Amino acid sequence: MDVYRHESSIHLKLTLEERLFLLRILTAIRANYQVNPSDLDAKSARAWYATDGCPTPGGPTPDTAEWIRQLHQFKSENLALINRWLALLGNSTEGKESLALTMSFEETPSFLQVLNDHRLLTVNRHDLGDRELGSDFLKVIETLEPQQQLALCEVNLLAHLMEYVLQALPDSGADWNEPEGGRKPFTP
Repeated sequence: MDVYRHESSIHLKLTLEERLFLLRILTAIRANYQVNPSDLDAKSARAWYATDGCPTPGGPTPDTAEWIRQLHQFKSENLALINRWLALLGNSTEGKESLALTMSFEETPSFLQVLNDHRLLTVNRHDLGDRELGSDFLKVIETLEPQQQLALCEVNLLAHLMEYVLQALPDSGADWNEPEGGRKPFTP
């Protein structure tokens, strides 16, 4: 994967496997965004709709219900972008070696939010905590069940992708030492 900035957009040059990975992630998150918060499993609801920042945290009240409704609406506003990205990723020729997913600087924060929302769900659904996320990957991976191993790999890969997308944004603070043209490759 190669992540770079060109003019006023971010480009992700993807191999076939990377394209399929992003298609799966974006398809899953689109489906989750369409689920009413009250219909989500407890772990997912806790990840996305925590009421810690609510003016009246705690049990169900009109304030918390409104808080959750607004959070759901905020997440749902990304559906049009997700559908556009899925169309771009899905319309490439089958077996094509690479594909570039291009997004404007304005779309990039939504892309990052969508990826992070998927990471939050994955972490919560697979009971990954500070020990798994903050430890030496090679040591902790051996102690996990196979599904948790896959989830941890996915979470880490998305974190790296997000980091490189952030670095490609202008004035991100991470672009101070880039070569002319703003091209900084992503190499996992």
